[in-house]
Amino acid sequence: MEEVKVKAVPASSKKRFPLYLRALSQLHQRGIVRVMSYQIGNMCNISADTVRRDFMYVKHKGKTAAGYEVESLFAAFNEELGTNTSNVKIILIGVGNIGQGLLKYNYIPSHIGKIECAYDVDPSKIGTMINNVPIYDLSKLKQTCPEDCTIAILAIPKEGIDDVVNRLVPLKIKAIINFSDGIPRKRNNIVVHQVDLAKIVSEIVYDFKTKELA
Repeated sequence: MEEVKVKAVPASSKKRFPLYLRALSQLHQRGIVRVMSYQIGNMCNISADTVRRDFMYVKHKGKTAAGYEVESLFAAFNEELGTNTSNVKIILIGVGNIGQGLLKYNYIPSHIGKIECAYDVDPSKIGTMINNVPIYDLSKLKQTCPEDCTIAILAIPKEGIDDVVNRLVPLKIKAIINFSDGIPRKRNNIVVHQVDLAKIVSEIVYDFKTKELA
């Protein structure tokens, strides 16, 4: 079987890789052996041409005309995204409505990692568990944060966000996924990924509107 050579990956393609991995994971679980580019495209809402171009950037087996080998592509994207051996430790700060929803879901698709523990300041929540995840007092963050934890999820009011980030800096957290409507000031060693639901909804509405006008 011909093996596809790997090229330098454009940033636009990298952003789509997690979508492909999720689709391939579903196909792999269903026992699908081969898949066409248009089928992956339909699952990810991406054109077949874009799928074919993106697949050129990962090492896999298969030919476009005969279909792609699901197992080979699944392994290739796992390798590219680092999810084949990764078990990232994540902490959650804030156990309100959003935080509780994240805890009930917990495990990230494709087994990238999971929330090890959560933190809050509400005495009624401290010492309890949600989906087998313990909830600690935020004041005990330094003592209870899991060793080698690299990601923190923030689901807290914007007023206290900088104070919380200050506590995370010495713990060597590398990235923050921020569900708060507040934006923390920039730190050199921490990357902040803002999850702005209002922005996402507005983009979807705008997309609907432009399609209706086309």
